[in-house]
Amino acid sequence: MQPLDGADLRVVAALQVNGRATWDRIGRVLDESTRNVARRATRLTEAGVLSVVGVVDDRRVGSAMLRLRCRPGSVIDVGAALSELPQTRFVSLVSGSADCTAELCVADDALVDLIFREIPSIDGVVESTTYPALRYFKTPQEWHVDVLTPQEVEGLLEQWTPLPERFQRAGETPSAEDERIIAAVAADGRAT
Repeated sequence: MQPLDGADLRVVAALQVNGRATWDRIGRVLDESTRNVARRATRLTEAGVLSVVGVVDDRRVGSAMLRLRCRPGSVIDVGAALSELPQTRFVSLVSGSADCTAELCVADDALVDLIFREIPSIDGVVESTTYPALRYFKTPQEWHVDVLTPQEVEGLLEQWTPLPERFQRAGETPSAEDERIIAAVAADGRAT
């Protein structure tokens, strides 16, 4: 794949800052036409270069780091199986004292079943160690391609109203309706 040109990269960076911003807003902030912004984003999405997804805020749900040792020759299959779990935030294949690491985004009550039933049942897993995330210094949502000016970033940020109290309590299980919304936005972060 060719590296992204400057204008494509700026559209991607704008979507990193606010994946739900309208094409018109992104165009105004980047001083590009709405049509060009939409065309670039659509082309990049259709090419599989760009996707906008929703991510559950683990600071309310819970997060754990997983280290796995795998049977020789199975690490790629184990990593693929882990990546298919809906609770998996990321998977890395590594070398050294572990073969695979992953971040799991899961409520405490569901973590037990995941680490004692689901993970050990993956063919090739020999040993697993789980560490709770105690504190975040930076989350993946806070990393951005550094091609926008501070004023452009500010122009894309939303001024969110405080969350209702029911969403501020850590570990609360989302309702069935909340789960459907989460699933839709996880698949397409720009879904209505």
